[in-house]
Amino acid sequence: MTNSLGQFQKWLEEKNKSPFTVRGYVNDVQQFLRWCGSTNGSLPVDALSEDNARRYVSYLFDERNAKPRTFNRKLAALRSFVMWLEDIGVLDSDPFGCINLIREERSAPPRISRKEKKSLEKAVASIVGKASNSHDRLLAMRDRALFYTLLNTGIRLSEICALDLRDVNISAKKGTLKVRNQSLKRRVVPLNNQAREALKGWLDVRPETSSQAVFIEARPGGSRLSRRAVQGRISKIGKAANVKVTVHLLRHTVARQLLDAGEELETVAKLLGHRDLNSTRQYISGSESDLEKAVNLL
Repeated sequence: MTNSLGQFQKWLEEKNKSPFTVRGYVNDVQQFLRWCGSTNGSLPVDALSEDNARRYVSYLFDERNAKPRTFNRKLAALRSFVMWLEDIGVLDSDPFGCINLIREERSAPPRISRKEKKSLEKAVASIVGKASNSHDRLLAMRDRALFYTLLNTGIRLSEICALDLRDVNISAKKGTLKVRNQSLKRRVVPLNNQAREALKGWLDVRPETSSQAVFIEARPGGSRLSRRAVQGRISKIGKAANVKVTVHLLRHTVARQLLDAGEELETVAKLLGHRDLNSTRQYISGSESDLEKAVNLL
């Protein structure tokens, strides 16, 4: 079965699924196969039936207390697994075809408020202003560029870590980033004045190194910053401002601000790198606090 999972993983990769999706789907299928082994003995995959599917669904809800989003992801993983089994001739029908996705009631993702944004910007300015030596100033200029790039583009954590020098194009009045997503597909993201100024400030003092990464350790010969390191630097800015902030929260904030300003859904989706408009549409749904504020205006 381990060999089968390896082949399934390769099939997903050939379908250009992102590394995170591949890993998640393989883990979900592993969990299902372990359940099969514990309840049905050594059940071969070519013997999977609708009864197995229904019993597994009951197990997920009754014993694992699966939430709708978790259940839907697992179902998508299992349907992909069945599709692969059909492709290689092991199955000729989908035992999970009788199972429906569950509608998810979603509120719009959280975002930082205008007040919190100002606090974060003041914290960044303070960190730069208090840098007392060359190393601290390098750190401050790099972290300032990290923060303002994320705040003004909404790119993903993985995307900002993957930026190379050749991906940055900055002139006096305009600038762009060539961003690679998890599937290695590229999109061009424009830079506003604030992001351009912060990025240029960092690139002007960036230490010499063999790495082509935009964001590196603040020392000569420094290597590319890891995702954990970037998230840690943004969290440190948040602590200085007494604001809980993450890279993903900054991404949510960019999306909400653009839609609130009247930008078209398709435009925001293209900027964020969403292939499915439903991923962008979630930002339209008013949160409970948004609705409360609206009612108080009456």
